[in-house]
Amino acid sequence: MAYSLKYRPPILSLTISSLLLWTFFGFAYTLDNNTQWGCVDNNSVFSFHNISLSSLSIALLSFGCYYRNKDTGKWLVLGEVGFWIYKLFFLKGGYVIGITASMPISIVLYDLMALTLRFILIKQLFEFSYKSIYFSLVAFLIMLIKVQFFR
Repeated sequence: MAYSLKYRPPILSLTISSLLLWTFFGFAYTLDNNTQWGCVDNNSVFSFHNISLSSLSIALLSFGCYYRNKDTGKWLVLGEVGFWIYKLFFLKGGYVIGITASMPISIVLYDLMALTLRFILIKQLFEFSYKSIYFSLVAFLIMLIKVQFFR
């Protein structure tokens, strides 16, 4: 059965809604595409960088979850998760800011929650039988690598 507008399991619908709202929240507060480095803060909600990257994520998630062809939708969501991980490691800043080069906990928690929601969405779309805690641990390990080696 395809995940279309007519039928979606309630838990999948909740995950999609939560992830879309979380992504929009990250866009509005520039947590999703933070480019701050040191004492330089050029983040703007209405910058081309913030609008384009957040719009691409929201569009891929929306098209992937609401597309009538189930297999194509799964691959669109998987592509969005791959894009988001690439963005996390290579485009996103905000982990070394201020005079003390400290990490703001709000950005780290936002990224951890966003990555966890994306992995849980993949678990539900691909109907993996693993527990959600394993996907949360993978998200935690990815964030640990990001924080330690890709500041």
